[in-house]
Amino acid sequence: GISASKSNILKALLFAKAIIVGSVNMNDAGSIDEGTSEVDQAKRDAYHDAAFVLSQINAPRWQTKAYAVKLAKKALGMVEPAHIDASILEESITAACTASQATSH
Repeated sequence: GISASKSNILKALLFAKAIIVGSVNMNDAGSIDEGTSEVDQAKRDAYHDAAFVLSQINAPRWQTKAYAVKLAKKALGMVEPAHIDASILEESITAACTASQATSH
């Protein structure tokens, strides 16, 4: 399994991503509802927490998204550099932001 700290980092990153994008892919959440691994639990918690936050606001404001970016940045700062491929992260974040901008217009 993964350590509790890695599970929390994953949860923070997935939560932040959902807030930045402004939606939770419930298909992903539904597919992990039965999972028992630590990764499934982190995904499930992140998706459910993000869905709650998103249900409390009409549309994610820039302040909420800015806080989510800070959270993601802090979580990434806790990851050992050898375990992360920055180019993949950059592509993923750019794609999520582009998709978010396209749906907000």
